[in-house]
Amino acid sequence: MADRKGSKGAAVLFVAVAALAAGCASGAAPEPGPAPMADAAPAAPTPELIAEGQQIFGGAGRCSVCHGSGAVGGRFGPDLTDAEWAWIDPASPSAMADLANLIRTGVTEPRISDTGMPPMGGGNLTDAQLNALAAYILSL
Repeated sequence: MADRKGSKGAAVLFVAVAALAAGCASGAAPEPGPAPMADAAPAAPTPELIAEGQQIFGGAGRCSVCHGSGAVGGRFGPDLTDAEWAWIDPASPSAMADLANLIRTGVTEPRISDTGMPPMGGGNLTDAQLNALAAYILSL
């Protein structure tokens, strides 16, 4: 019986190694990006959710410290009200989830400004707060 368990474990290990090798053999290194979003699906952007996000932007989210009051850009963060989007497509059906995830994980290699952004702007936000914040930013 010990041999069967050992064989089964070896087979699982072989499959895992083969999958890893196949991914490496493609030759293209994946572009680093934000970690996958948590299981909580964002709610639809209602006026109430957007208003909540606006409060978080200026409060617990600490976003206005870098992005300025009204998100028009600040000393460290880019303007979030213009049409220039570096990391997500705002017209995508997954834009709200993508933006919430970007805020969650931060930006280590900035594309627009000279500085990155720590995860959650250095704050500690819940999934619901991240979703509200994303709804607000997308509404700008």
